[in-house]
Amino acid sequence: MILSNYAIQDTLILPPVYEGYSPCNTSIVNYNGETVYQTRYVSYVKHFTNKMYNPHGFYSNQHNYDSCGKEYHNTINIRYTDRWYEEVYYGEGLSTLFRGMEDVRLTVWDGDLYSYGTRPDLFYDRYVMCLYKGGERLIIDSPLGCKVEKNWMALPDVPYRFIYGFCDDCVMVVDVSGNNGSSKLQYIKQKNNKETLTGVRGSTPLVKYGDGYLTVVHKTFVIGGNHYYRHAFIHFDKNLIIQQFSPWFFFHNPLCEFCIGLLVIEGGVKLTYSQFDAFPSEMVISDDVLRNVLQKAYVRGFDNIGIEYFERVSDILYNSGHIKSSQTVANYVLLNKYNSKMLLRYDNDASINKLLKRKYVL
Repeated sequence: MILSNYAIQDTLILPPVYEGYSPCNTSIVNYNGETVYQTRYVSYVKHFTNKMYNPHGFYSNQHNYDSCGKEYHNTINIRYTDRWYEEVYYGEGLSTLFRGMEDVRLTVWDGDLYSYGTRPDLFYDRYVMCLYKGGERLIIDSPLGCKVEKNWMALPDVPYRFIYGFCDDCVMVVDVSGNNGSSKLQYIKQKNNKETLTGVRGSTPLVKYGDGYLTVVHKTFVIGGNHYYRHAFIHFDKNLIIQQFSPWFFFHNPLCEFCIGLLVIEGGVKLTYSQFDAFPSEMVISDDVLRNVLQKAYVRGFDNIGIEYFERVSDILYNSGHIKSSQTVANYVLLNKYNSKMLLRYDNDASINKLLKRKYVL
């Protein structure tokens, strides 16, 4: 299902423009009476390809491409509310290919604001999960000795406890020591769950929902050798036993989306999600829609993708100064539809005739 078909609000988030960077994955939390956002900006862009349109001859359907003239991919983080914004500095790392704090999630424990995410630049041989409270950093040990740690899901009312992941018919929960970052893993056996949990990965921190918790997860589906993300809601009871597992969905496009923000609001829930690693949005769905999704009332197949929506998005991003974001969206439009304006926007140093000859199979 396409979740945007059921949204009561679905708008772009237009954070400040940073030259050479694209805003993407965005977390959200209520803190001190305000709604606080944090957006990751990346220095690379994604190039998308299909049989009709492959301008650079890439071997995969999506490829990270450096756009800042650097030999590495950089990340910066911007935190903001309706009143203010600031860059969050997480400290210098090593000279690795990817740098900075990736896919930061926000959570509140005992009235304090925490941020956590992946640092690929603190060690040359592994990506580590880090937790920050103000300027204090805690590097968390991998409970399984993994070389890459990502997509942990914080519990809102139990400090230093996360859902680590899923396997077979178990939810994996990790408790972290706030003193030295050591971690202890436990496996919570699931009862009467009919969904396959292998391959399911965390997206948003958990939020309180009814007598339990709600979250969004994701999974990579490989179709015809290409990779696509799908998302689902999971409703847990207070003991982290799965009560409901929604159908898999995407927000607008099947190619590249990511959701790391979930907030319960009056009358529904708000989700913050990004597309193409190029621009963030926020969506509100009502309580009724959420209940129907969780109960699998909406299980029809995927609808046609609204390419006109992406044409409008490219225009909005371009006119608001997010030029690289606009170019990435234009690239996606060109996978599905010939559009001369999008051709020029995606590669404005070539004439239309050259673009047609070089990039389209006509």
